[in-house]
Amino acid sequence: MFRFDDDLRIYLHREPIDFRCGLNTLVTVVEQSMQLDPFARAVFAFHNRKRDRVKLVLYDRAGFWLLMKRLSRYVGDGQAPVDNNIAERDIRPFATSRKVWLFSDTVAGAKAKGMLLFRLASPRSDLFCHHAYIYLRNLLATHLR
Repeated sequence: MFRFDDDLRIYLHREPIDFRCGLNTLVTVVEQSMQLDPFARAVFAFHNRKRDRVKLVLYDRAGFWLLMKRLSRYVGDGQAPVDNNIAERDIRPFATSRKVWLFSDTVAGAKAKGMLLFRLASPRSDLFCHHAYIYLRNLLATHLR
């Protein structure tokens, strides 16, 4: 993780640049086009024509830094989450109790446990609509026959 100081200024070059250019060319752009001091305590940001890549130039006392990042687009509408934490959380009971299934005494016991875990991981509104004890007792009774 790369962190910048809070008091660091950030300048964006508005026009796209050719990303084949190196550090010396970008420092020249900062001096001539942006009319800023490249040795100042600031970050100078550049982008390409598609705006899917960013180059950052900054100076510390040891020398210049040139950072490049390629940006990724996951979804077009922005409504879908990038991570899959919800799916991982819902599948966790199956993954953590897989070994327990292997050591069940009977096939009926393994089926009952599988159905129980499936119902607990499925939409939880069913579990809260009924009294929990009656719901689980009926579920186990029907699948243990």
